[in-house]
Amino acid sequence: MSKRPKQPAQSTGETGTIERGKVYCLSEFMRRTGLKVWAVRTARRNGLVVAYVHNRGYVSGDDWARYLEQSVTSGGSVCQ
Repeated sequence: MSKRPKQPAQSTGETGTIERGKVYCLSEFMRRTGLKVWAVRTARRNGLVVAYVHNRGYVSGDDWARYLEQSVTSGGSVCQ
């Protein structure tokens, strides 16, 4: 019997991965995007929708994508 090398487990929560159709609690959203508290506050002031339920904040991937698109069309820059 031959031994097969173990495959590393795939990470489902990589930094920088925000998917449309999913909802993230604020702490997970901040971890994935790398944004700090002040940056999230600024994003909220500039149109990012944060829903609060039972004193907990949530951001949907759809709202994040919409916010990014809005930011680019209103003078933001695009990384290439």
